[in-house]
Amino acid sequence: MTRWFNWLIVVAVTAVAIGIGIFAFRYISRPTVLSIAVGPRDGEDFHLVSAIARWLATNNSVVQLHIVPQDSPTDATAAISAGQVNLAVIRGDLPVPLVAKAVVILHKKIFVLVALPGSRIEAVTDLKRRTLGLIGPPQSYEGFLTTLFKHYAMPREMVKTIDLAVADVSAALRSKRIDAILFAAPITGPTIAAFNSALVRNTKALPGFISIDDADAIANASHAYEATEIKKGTFRVEPALPSEDIDT
Repeated sequence: MTRWFNWLIVVAVTAVAIGIGIFAFRYISRPTVLSIAVGPRDGEDFHLVSAIARWLATNNSVVQLHIVPQDSPTDATAAISAGQVNLAVIRGDLPVPLVAKAVVILHKKIFVLVALPGSRIEAVTDLKRRTLGLIGPPQSYEGFLTTLFKHYAMPREMVKTIDLAVADVSAALRSKRIDAILFAAPITGPTIAAFNSALVRNTKALPGFISIDDADAIANASHAYEATEIKKGTFRVEPALPSEDIDT
């Protein structure tokens, strides 16, 4: 009786130990889930982070991402400032909250200024008293425009701006309610592809790409930006868009 009892106790204790071990292993091996604020949903940043999250999930990574959609990079900044998320994707020219620090650069975007056919805009200073369409989330270009117009000694109020979603570009081109367009996007991505498609459908003449000739000086004065060059034919080979190398 005692021998059986002792054996049962040993079996029971062993089973409990194995159960605790399995529970501990599963608990320890559970992936760390980090919430990340990114937006807008139709932007390159959201698509990129979504692809990264899918890859991590597919490969059973020890780190997983939980995406918290935002309306704009500004909202993503506010979300991490408020402690609502662990990570946030923000633009390099937006102020980094004191509670956060930069971890990785996902990709670099270029600023592209395009004058519509017939607008006679050839330089940044020609934007005075013109209407500039901004492709992207509202308020996402204010930092860049402030820096740009300050360098060229242009009062901000002398340039009217209209916020445009990528889907609104075609209608804006047809209505001719804008004289030029500004957007920031990776060289390869849906924004530039959609812009090119809208140009082909709605304009017969070629647009003019506006060179930011003082890009180096602006970058030296504001370290949030880097000067670069958009090569001839980057957006379209034939006919070439832009038709020549431009600074930005």
